[in-house]
Amino acid sequence: MKLLSLLCSLLLTQIVSSQEDGFLWSVDNVTVFDNREGSQAHAPQGTIFFNRFSPEIGVRFLKYHELKGGTSYIQPIGIGYEKTKFVPTFYYTYTQPEKREWSVSVGMIPRHKLHEPLPKILWSDSMSYYNPNIRGVLLQCVKDSFFAEIILDWRSLQSETQREAFNVNANIEGRVGNRFLIGGHAQLNHLAKQENAPAGQGVNDDMFINPYIGWNLKNGTALDSFKVKVGGSFMFDRCRAIGNWDNAFGLLIDVIAQYKKVGIKETLYVGQASLPLIDMYGSLLNMGDPHYHSKVYSYTSIYSPIVENQFVNFAAALDFNITKEGVSSYQKILLRVNIDSDKWKQRSSGQKILNVY
Repeated sequence: MKLLSLLCSLLLTQIVSSQEDGFLWSVDNVTVFDNREGSQAHAPQGTIFFNRFSPEIGVRFLKYHELKGGTSYIQPIGIGYEKTKFVPTFYYTYTQPEKREWSVSVGMIPRHKLHEPLPKILWSDSMSYYNPNIRGVLLQCVKDSFFAEIILDWRSLQSETQREAFNVNANIEGRVGNRFLIGGHAQLNHLAKQENAPAGQGVNDDMFINPYIGWNLKNGTALDSFKVKVGGSFMFDRCRAIGNWDNAFGLLIDVIAQYKKVGIKETLYVGQASLPLIDMYGSLLNMGDPHYHSKVYSYTSIYSPIVENQFVNFAAALDFNITKEGVSSYQKILLRVNIDSDKWKQRSSGQKILNVY
């Protein structure tokens, strides 16, 4: 045993001998208060209030390889331990040598590693709150004027009690000059049968494409941020037990403007009712915000990034969801604290946390 311990110690010393190698650690803590009032046509009233604590430890070896593990402990506030949830985290990351523009992660990967969160038509706030990990593969290329991401998220393995479910997503955006943007989102989503499925249970397909163009308009204004994106929304859903495709085509417009500590985000959808099978399967198949099931939907968020620095993002928001079926308002307080070994070494850089979730 002593010889084995010595050999393991020597091997570990060799692995982490590079100046860039060594022990890694991180702590990510998210607290969310989300009070939902108003119309119940698409989403129920209620208050979401929880804390999510996600520690990780790991090792960087041979300069470009990382292995990390930990958990996300999700604790609803005000209900004791009845609905406590633990989500395991364990993943390997390889980063392209030298340039460090390309990386691939495999395993149960924290969702906050995404360069850009999925749009709400594909991934609602509620899904973000309680599903902190990508369960599969994350491939990324991030440059100054371009980024691309491919995500394989295996949501459920087939068994006697649950159905196989996974989605593949692609996000891409490029900047031309200082003003012009072009990009898109795409999704292939699949919900299969459970083992020994009951009669009538069908395999389901869900596909989505959202090409867009955009403009960065803050130059020449006093605003700190001002972007506009306009694109098409093309959704194709099918329950194979029924056989017909349900298609939904529409227009998606996103506007974000911020001046100092006050900002506004506006998303407008106009077209055919998206998420056509959501009444049948709910979030088993469609993970997007159910308000998009309306033919016209306006999402307006008035927000304030009260504290925003390298380690802390504390924000408040008042959201309005407007459809022809009714109006609902969400009052939100969001706190994220994120500290890791690399960021701690570079704590004077002034880099900001981009994703509060």
